[in-house]
Amino acid sequence: MIINGAMFSRIHKIIIIFLFFAFSFIALGAGLAGAKGEAVEEPKVTNVNSYELFWPLVAGKTKGESLYSLKLFKEKARGALIFGAFKKVDYEVFLATKRVIEAEKLLNSGKQDLANESLNLAAVHLENAQKKMEDMGNEYKVKAKVDEVNNKLNNLETFLSWLTPQYEVSSDEIKEVLVRVQDLNQKI
Repeated sequence: MIINGAMFSRIHKIIIIFLFFAFSFIALGAGLAGAKGEAVEEPKVTNVNSYELFWPLVAGKTKGESLYSLKLFKEKARGALIFGAFKKVDYEVFLATKRVIEAEKLLNSGKQDLANESLNLAAVHLENAQKKMEDMGNEYKVKAKVDEVNNKLNNLETFLSWLTPQYEVSSDEIKEVLVRVQDLNQKI
């Protein structure tokens, strides 16, 4: 079989196209493989959203609303039905988180005094959690629950750090809650 000029040219084109695609895939694969070992710096979060950090928690009724006392009664009744030392610590952290979210809602609506009261309640809940931690010792700690509570406290710390410069009028109360969160997070 004799290869004429047109057939030779067509074979060259096919080989060149094949080599081009093969080289492209090899170069792309090598580039991706090299990128796996490199550390990528995460961008700093400039805006923190309480809805995303604490989902499914929302503020609901806040101080100054008519049904707020009923909400507090329900929380106390629920807390009385919780058994287990570490579960009580977890519940106190949950309540502190609720009070911080309520404070954010109140600050957004311009009710600084009520927000400060909510922040003070959050500090009380964190203090209760810390006392319960100290009373219980290490025997009741379950690794999975400890990690879960640490995650909640880390989210709370992130949110409070962001909230402090946003609302300078309540920064002292926010900083007090932040310090209590950090202390509790270190002791768990």
